[in-house]
Amino acid sequence: MSKRRKKRPSAQQQRQEQAELRKKFYRKVKQFFTVAEKEHLFKLIPIYYMNLLYQNRLMAPKVLSEEGVFISGENTKIMNETVYAILKDYYFDVPNDNIRMNMYDYLTIGLTVHYGFVIGEKDFFPGIQQIRDEIGPFMGKIYNEDFFENNLTKVLYLCTVYLSGLDQNHYPVRFEWSDHKHNGGKYYGVFRVGEIISPRISVNIDSLNRPVYQVGWVTRKFNPATIPTRELKLDLYGVQENTEIYIQKHALIRLKERLDMVNSGDIHLFVVDSCMNPVIREIGHNKYLIEYRMDNFKLGYLVADLIEAKLIIRTFLLVTQSGAPEEKRLSSITGLTKEDVDYLNLCKLSSFVNSDIHENSRLLSIFEEAGCEGIINFAQNIVHRAGKKVHRAEQILKYIEMEEPLPTFGARKVGESTHV
Repeated sequence: MSKRRKKRPSAQQQRQEQAELRKKFYRKVKQFFTVAEKEHLFKLIPIYYMNLLYQNRLMAPKVLSEEGVFISGENTKIMNETVYAILKDYYFDVPNDNIRMNMYDYLTIGLTVHYGFVIGEKDFFPGIQQIRDEIGPFMGKIYNEDFFENNLTKVLYLCTVYLSGLDQNHYPVRFEWSDHKHNGGKYYGVFRVGEIISPRISVNIDSLNRPVYQVGWVTRKFNPATIPTRELKLDLYGVQENTEIYIQKHALIRLKERLDMVNSGDIHLFVVDSCMNPVIREIGHNKYLIEYRMDNFKLGYLVADLIEAKLIIRTFLLVTQSGAPEEKRLSSITGLTKEDVDYLNLCKLSSFVNSDIHENSRLLSIFEEAGCEGIINFAQNIVHRAGKKVHRAEQILKYIEMEEPLPTFGARKVGESTHV
């Protein structure tokens, strides 16, 4: 049976669609003037010039692969959605103004206004000079080379991070402008996606060969994260100056499971960040804990073993879980066991963020005394979703049978880790 063809829109439907697109463009231009606190200038623009702007507008950016790089249709769709989400979510502050703008509008409507009113010198209509004079200084702040490059560099880094994965391939992203002479005169930004195979090896773990993935980040090439061998207090010092770091799939699964409200891109990003600037402690022969920090909040530990002269991250522990130094102090204060922590669901980040735990002064004293202030501060500082928090604080206090007022703890400092 032949595949049924999609019905093509009629000429009238096409005209209606174009009319809607034009109206949407007009609204966005007006919104841009409003964001720039120059809404009164929009009223000076005649309709024929708005139509001219529409015909010559900066089109939506495109996401294309580098020449010679093949990315499947499914992955291309995901990459487009990811890049567009980053562009619309990335906001920057305009210097010396209480004004914020996202990168998507900056590369489309903003540039259209810039070219249509500031760059050109022709007086297309009577009020254009007034618009040029009033909005010119504002546009000069955001469309100078340094400001453009600074924000674009951050966006490209975010795109690279969120498209890549330690256990997948890495996809470095660069930016270029379209060749408008060969595409019907249309002008738009192009995000070019390359591909670098994620370095991986097999190591013998528990008598089995297991794949592990090298920890590092990508610019135009893969840059491995390493720890100075002397800081690990190993006999290898003098043989190899730096020790490479690898991570098991199991550890990435545990990270996602326990940091359950954090997206994979951020999880992987802060694995790299934690290994680039490590706070590490030895917990046994060739066994280490590396502090896992997210935006300077300590949330847990990457548990690593030295295997075949490489540091292999085996798993991840939240600060409240058995094996973490803070869990031992928490247990001595409250009597909670590993099973109790699991039962109370204190082994997941969302339990702290989406509940009233971080708002209860009695529980705050307990967790801070145990050294878990990082996870509490993270919960207090994160932007919370709309909706009611789960009331769990009193349930936990009753469970650990601390219904009497807690004693006032002194200003005793928890022992400091060795910084490297």
